[in-house]
Amino acid sequence: MEAIIFALIGVNVIAFILPTIIDFSGGRGSSNEAFLRMGWNSASDIKDGEYYRLISSMFLHGDFFHILVNMYSLYVVGFNILEIFGSVGFFLIYLFSGIGGSIASFALHPRTPSVGASGAIFGLVGSLLAFSILSGQTGLLGNIIIIIAVNLVIGFTSGGRIDNYGHIGGLVTGTVIGLLLILGV
Repeated sequence: MEAIIFALIGVNVIAFILPTIIDFSGGRGSSNEAFLRMGWNSASDIKDGEYYRLISSMFLHGDFFHILVNMYSLYVVGFNILEIFGSVGFFLIYLFSGIGGSIASFALHPRTPSVGASGAIFGLVGSLLAFSILSGQTGLLGNIIIIIAVNLVIGFTSGGRIDNYGHIGGLVTGTVIGLLLILGV
């Protein structure tokens, strides 16, 4: 069952390493930057019909620390989500939260391109928030609220380096999907 977590980590790591193996710049600069530009969440490109960017940006990371934090978070939170929602529920929450985060970023943070799995990961945390509310687990609820608050404060004080709109979009999407899955809707 945990294979889905390792598969997602693998896809993200492969996407991170790929520009070191293949030169995406055509010899005109940084392969990593060229690769990111090919799939990042860019409002102008999405407006031009490149909708794939709402998904591709979920698997791209700007630097080693970025992917390290996101993959560690996916690993830590993922097992709880798998236990509660199963593999299909986990995948639905992850995918649609990532897309929800990308849409929020596109709509609310249009001037700066963004990348990263954190919208999807915030969605996983949102589904855990839904579970803690509906199951009455106040200890878990308190811990989740602290995790969300700390991460949003870090994002809002990052000087624009972190796209909190993507985080909030993923969080809201994951919370809603978690509620729907728990309620059986």
